[in-house]
Amino acid sequence: MSIRAVLWARDVCARINVPPAERLLLLAIATYHHDKTGDCFPSYETLAEATGWKKRAVILMANRLEENGLIIRQKRRVGSHQGSNHIVLFGRPVASKWQAVRVHKKAPCESAPGCTLTRVHRDAPDREDTTKGIPQAGGLVVLEGGRKHA
Repeated sequence: MSIRAVLWARDVCARINVPPAERLLLLAIATYHHDKTGDCFPSYETLAEATGWKKRAVILMANRLEENGLIIRQKRRVGSHQGSNHIVLFGRPVASKWQAVRVHKKAPCESAPGCTLTRVHRDAPDREDTTKGIPQAGGLVVLEGGRKHA
């Protein structure tokens, strides 16, 4: 454990106002940092056990820490499979405040290519008939391009 890494994590979290979940993860990562060699190889499973979250949540929070410039993850291969990542601490934040990336996976996004439309049943009372398609079984409407919408 590196006291220097833990103090750095505590300081940077307070300076840029890191959210509590990411703050705890950064402190957990800092406890696995070796001060003399600079090595830091905690697996996602180890971090999940240390923080009490699931592995997927730890991965998503590590992504946010990396997007904000606090850590750098370097993939390691052990034989033919992925080993635990080498995590580099002491990064410089990309901004003076925490930048939260908020993208809701189910919300339609007009700027994204191939964006998904919200699903409205074709018999809804407030829906205008703007689809020039053929009603199919199950309430689906087939448009001219062959795509199906509810």
